[in-house]
Amino acid sequence: MDRRRFLQSTALGVWTMSEPEQPQEPARGWELRREGAKEWKPATVPGCWERDGIPGAVCGPVWYRTAPPAPTSGGAGTRLWWELDAVSYHCEGFADGAKIGEHTGLWDAFAWELPAGARELTLKVEKPGNERFPVKQTLAGFLPYVWGTWGGPWQDVRVRATGPARIQSVFALGELSGRLSGDIELDVAPGAAATLELRLSDAEGKVVVGRTLQASGSGKVPFELQLAKPQLWSPESPTCYLLTVVVGVGGRLSDQQTRTVGFRKLQVEGDRILLNDQPIYFRAPLSWGWYEQSMAPNPPLEVFEQELKKLKALGFNGMKLCLWIPPRRYFELADRLGVLLWVELPLWLPEKSAFFTQQTPGEYERIVRQIGDHPSIVLWTIGCELGEGLDTAFQGKLYAQVKKQTGSTLVRDNSGSAECYGGPLPEHADYWDFHLYCDLPFARTTFDAFAPRWRERQPFLFGEFADQDALRDLPAILKRDKTPPWWTLSDPQRNPKGVRWEYAVTEQRKALEENGLLPRLAELRESSAKQALLARKHTLELTRSYPFTTGYVVTGLCDTPITTAGLYDDLGELRYDPSAFNGDTVLFIEPDRGRAWTAGGDRPAWPDRWGVRVGEKVRRHVGVSHFGKGLGPGAVLRWSTSTGQSGQLTLAPLTTGEVKELGLIEFVAPEKAQKLTLTVELTAAGKTLSQNTWPLWAFETPRTGQSVSLYDPFQVLKGFPEATRWQVAPQTPLPLGLGGPGIVVTTTWSDALLTFAQNGGRVLYLQPNAATGLRATELPFFREALRLFENHPSWGSFPHEKTTDLLFYGLASDCALELDALQSFGVALTPILTRVDARTSKLHSYICEAQVGAGKLLLTTLRPYGGLGDQPSGLERATCGVALLRAWLEWLAR
Repeated sequence: MDRRRFLQSTALGVWTMSEPEQPQEPARGWELRREGAKEWKPATVPGCWERDGIPGAVCGPVWYRTAPPAPTSGGAGTRLWWELDAVSYHCEGFADGAKIGEHTGLWDAFAWELPAGARELTLKVEKPGNERFPVKQTLAGFLPYVWGTWGGPWQDVRVRATGPARIQSVFALGELSGRLSGDIELDVAPGAAATLELRLSDAEGKVVVGRTLQASGSGKVPFELQLAKPQLWSPESPTCYLLTVVVGVGGRLSDQQTRTVGFRKLQVEGDRILLNDQPIYFRAPLSWGWYEQSMAPNPPLEVFEQELKKLKALGFNGMKLCLWIPPRRYFELADRLGVLLWVELPLWLPEKSAFFTQQTPGEYERIVRQIGDHPSIVLWTIGCELGEGLDTAFQGKLYAQVKKQTGSTLVRDNSGSAECYGGPLPEHADYWDFHLYCDLPFARTTFDAFAPRWRERQPFLFGEFADQDALRDLPAILKRDKTPPWWTLSDPQRNPKGVRWEYAVTEQRKALEENGLLPRLAELRESSAKQALLARKHTLELTRSYPFTTGYVVTGLCDTPITTAGLYDDLGELRYDPSAFNGDTVLFIEPDRGRAWTAGGDRPAWPDRWGVRVGEKVRRHVGVSHFGKGLGPGAVLRWSTSTGQSGQLTLAPLTTGEVKELGLIEFVAPEKAQKLTLTVELTAAGKTLSQNTWPLWAFETPRTGQSVSLYDPFQVLKGFPEATRWQVAPQTPLPLGLGGPGIVVTTTWSDALLTFAQNGGRVLYLQPNAATGLRATELPFFREALRLFENHPSWGSFPHEKTTDLLFYGLASDCALELDALQSFGVALTPILTRVDARTSKLHSYICEAQVGAGKLLLTTLRPYGGLGDQPSGLERATCGVALLRAWLEWLAR
């Protein structure tokens, strides 16, 4: 609204309504110098000294100076204030050489009163990382582990004139009933009395309620306003009001401040979070505050705005601020745009000390005071993945402090849980929060293990999960920037390692070149983008199928120097669009459940989720997680396959917050081996609420094959003859002194296999784990990895499309062969499927051919028999696995 019009409309004769002093630009630009240096150099304020040429390894002190502006008006009782919105980390302020104040804390605003006529202002600043302020004894958050620490006045700085009374802060919480309550913190000169005018205005600038208060001195003045019919704040309708507080002394304007407020009700019922009495499902990416250009989490306002708008378009309704506190304008944007926020206060891997114990509660109080009344904030965590560094009493103190300040029903002391990270118990928490980073086949069994069926009913959220590192395209970055980014350099002055444990990015381009990967970047780029989509889609659909879950945070928003798991890559380009499985309403499918009577008792028998036999009846249960508006009778579920089959179901009413099965889809698989897609669409009143698709692969029933010698002491190939229709010849335990020819299929390694192949034999070696056989490394299959496929004849007709999509779900291994170990045999190796580590570019092998004499030797850690997590339970259920196993055998038999 127009501020002059507001001032005129609120002139009640209490004081003369003249325009107050505005923040002034400095008369001279900012300069800085290191401690001991003589020469002052230009400085960027707001900004950090790393952008101005001081090495990142320098923790200070660094000196800043400027000349304050002269106030444009004044008079008796005029006071000048030096207001600093955030400085990293500890600073002392001086006016004309005389000390005027000291502040410790990276995230909160503060102010010092200036003496009249001050001609020069100077700041002495230190950042975290030196002996005086070790990173782990400060609230530096996670950014030091992403790229490093930054120093200097990184948010806005200004000089402002007021009358005898200055507003230090305003805190105002709006409720569903229309009650707005809080307090106004004042600094009033001795002997002065202040009059406060409070006005609440709507979006059109109309004053809807007001009040006058009196204050006799400094301190907090409580207030309460009552709005008769408030428009409520929600992500769908983010209605905001403007609270303006005007302070007068002696009939003249002394100071004023405005604050965005919203009216809403946040509560918990069992395991559901209710906003304005309606269930919500929190969906957000994780942000660590990484902004490459600014080197501090304070980019231009339009960057924040574009970021939040893009997230809403992708189906997210929130953002998790993981261990950092943005500038105030970020929260105002979230209020206006309707973005839910999870604020995680900046406590990670703490080292408790006398300084830390004294500093932390006060710093938390100031941070929460500064931001805690924004309607967009719905979740709070005191810290992240806290281990043994703190005791439960200290964490409980911080938990209680934040709850008391905010009145929030959703506060937790330890994001990720004490159980997972070795922290103290009991926890202080209003909701469950686990960070479960699972390779895909283990997600279901891991989530089930943490399901709170017997525990207290609370909302259950994944505070971080579902990461998926992808290709870092350094050549593309160099093409854009012409020079390597500073965060890729191995120069310890410009890019110090600091407290980072992950520093491989400095050697990544060299590793790409040494491993011969540069010519294949296009292939890796396409494959990694597909897998990033695959991993998130599977994980989020699984999460939405659990009725007790209430939200999740996907790691992460963008690529950083320590990870490439971002929605957006280093070039700012979107890797994948999650909107189909990330909205208020999400559809998912499940196959029939099965059991196997084994060793005298029942065990789960997992089917092949994505493989079917040609001509067989296919059954899939369709479920929905619905957090949109309730649906009356008449909603329709339509389904179709790419082979022309289709159907529909008319549904019963669906209420907000329901997770349920909608119906059963049955169709007949095609008579020819092929990939097909299943599409399901939920519509109501002619409008599509959700649509989703999944692939299925139809394989022919195996034909009779030759005989092989099978040596399988681990019995992972149980049912081999029946599943593959290859015969098993009489065998002798290895080593056999074999002389070939013939085919040996084995899950145990022996050097005699090399001799066998040398003499013309054919060997298929399936290594079931990293602990036995050839040297291998335990590694996730889908997470943190890229894949390279070779056009090798052993693939046969197996339809892999050069990407490890859901076709490989039941084949995924938890280990890969070490290439150096294989090369020590002195045999020629032909890669078939290679694992490329997404962070280090190191190579491992999932499948390779060892060329030995006249024979063939195929080595693999893939699991055509499944068996990990919810992979198929054995060969007899592993449709995709059997198809690949037969392709290998047919190639060996040629």
